[in-house]
Amino acid sequence: MTLQLAPLMAGGGFALPRPRPRGPPYFGRNQVAAALHQVGVLLELADANTFRIRSYQNASRTLGTLTDDLWELVETGRLTDVKGIGKGLAAGIEQAMRDGEWPEDWVELHDSTPPGLLDMLDIPGLGPKRIRILHEKLGVTSVADLRNVCEEGLVASLKGFGAKSQSRILDGIDLLARFRSRRRLDIGLMYGEAFQKRVAAIPGVLRATLAGSARRRRETIGDLDLVVAVHDDDHDAVTQAILELPGIADVKGAGASKVSLILDTEIFDEAFALPHLDATVLDAIGGAEYEAMEAGGTIDAQVRLVPPEVEPFTLAYFTGSKEHNIAMRQRAIDRGLRLNEFGLIPEALAGDLKGMEAAVHSLGATSEEDIYRHLDLAWVPPELREDMGEVTAAETAALPTLLEPSMVRGSLHNHTTLSDGEASLEVMADAAQRMGWSWLGLADHSPTLVVANGASADDLLAQGATVRRCNAEWAEQGVDFRLFHGVESDILANGRLDHPDNVLAELDYVVASVHALGRWRGRDEQTNTEELLKAIDHPATTVLGHPTGRILQGRDGYEVDLMAVLDHMAEHNADGRLKAMELNASPYRLDLDWRHCKRAKELGVPVIINPDAHSVRGLTDIAYGVMAARRGWLESDDVLNTLSSEEMSARLRGDNEG
Repeated sequence: MTLQLAPLMAGGGFALPRPRPRGPPYFGRNQVAAALHQVGVLLELADANTFRIRSYQNASRTLGTLTDDLWELVETGRLTDVKGIGKGLAAGIEQAMRDGEWPEDWVELHDSTPPGLLDMLDIPGLGPKRIRILHEKLGVTSVADLRNVCEEGLVASLKGFGAKSQSRILDGIDLLARFRSRRRLDIGLMYGEAFQKRVAAIPGVLRATLAGSARRRRETIGDLDLVVAVHDDDHDAVTQAILELPGIADVKGAGASKVSLILDTEIFDEAFALPHLDATVLDAIGGAEYEAMEAGGTIDAQVRLVPPEVEPFTLAYFTGSKEHNIAMRQRAIDRGLRLNEFGLIPEALAGDLKGMEAAVHSLGATSEEDIYRHLDLAWVPPELREDMGEVTAAETAALPTLLEPSMVRGSLHNHTTLSDGEASLEVMADAAQRMGWSWLGLADHSPTLVVANGASADDLLAQGATVRRCNAEWAEQGVDFRLFHGVESDILANGRLDHPDNVLAELDYVVASVHALGRWRGRDEQTNTEELLKAIDHPATTVLGHPTGRILQGRDGYEVDLMAVLDHMAEHNADGRLKAMELNASPYRLDLDWRHCKRAKELGVPVIINPDAHSVRGLTDIAYGVMAARRGWLESDDVLNTLSSEEMSARLRGDNEG
């Protein structure tokens, strides 16, 4: 029997799972459970008999937690012994697992359901029953239709809906649009690194390397690209092994050199879990509905299988960016060469040959470094490949020595249970020490941010006494670690800071941040910029926190002229007053944007990478800040995180000589 590779897709992301390329069994337990669940949902959309709907739902739940081997139950004829699996369902499951074909009525149910209704199933809080009502009463057949009738106020008038439901549906449509477009860097890398690890362990795989925007560490990732080096003799076996990996939700295509897949959360060795989020960020990205979508999410992945001699060229090509590749191809053309995913080929030898046929004439390369060397360039780190001057810098030996994670010795913007953090001062300090840091800054929220349980002046000063006691004990014990005591102060009207000046004067530093986004987003750029400059001018201000207020895939920041802000901060630093720009390392923020990091470097404005940690786990977000810093061309001397505790203390005191 020949198995089809085109997905059995009725619409949106709803599809019967694909058969494995070899079998039986053609389907695994999770795939069968998923198919049963889908049929149950489609029956609800079709207003089928309630008992029939429940039979599929119950069978799906049963198989989802089944500990026995499903194929063994099929082979031994004991499938009907499983509670909730009757003769009819058992026959359909057996057919699928033995023959690789789903029952005709299941396929017909998918084919006959309008694709737009399936798209709507992904909208948080909108189930099959409500979708059926919207379809029957208002003629809604797509997400676009649904948005239109909501905006016209027609949904609010339906029995059982109302104005609040209508508003929640619109919010859900917006959330779905953001979720489907791209994934944040942390989520994309979680999928990518788990997938890369599994593929790299397959016998016959010489190397498996993430490419694309994941390798360049972009803030968001559209899909995953994995370049796999494999000898021709192992190609088919490796392809089959990839298709049989756990966590493959669907196979979109499998050709001679490319496998296109959809990955789900079963790709992870451990249960998928999101980090702790403060209330402000969680609300901006969609709250509990977003968390539920992420926990059951998927991501597309493309695997490029190539011979080892071609792999460096394929890796460079699919790493990108498009703009960097164009600059590199032009440089090759200027030298009479053709650069593509197959090789670096002299035009005189390539002639009319294409692809691998032309690649036989390629200049040799065992790594990307060889490709750049052939073009008289130093190797460009993937993070810099954005056509932002990196090719010229590679030609003139002017590439930066980028910041490395191991260079980080501390951070300033972190929260404890004094405001909205999960861990105490002592627990956060212990975690920082275990990470190998020599200092940690505590900057709990100020009183105005009530939602974050902002600390009163008395509580803040009491925390300072605890910090001094801990530092004295570590010094007495000879422990190379210290805490710095600060606050994350709200920037109030007219650029004022939260807390009286006499309280701020007791602190080692102040992170001045905007949190009243409603007011700031409702004003023009000039007004916002002027208020930020006033806050920066305050003698207590040390760091400007998350300077635009953006939440990736959640909300845009407020209007502000960051170039003017950086120019102003540069003047302060030139006069000996430390005014540092925060690169907020939370993967939900990554604010300062990497493009402005490069400008801060040019102006001599110190950058401080802060995880804005609200938990012990949150401290590890520093890694994403380092990734963004590298994209912004930052080196060790450009960031405050690389200073020793004594050097950091001197900078905070205003002693620039350290």
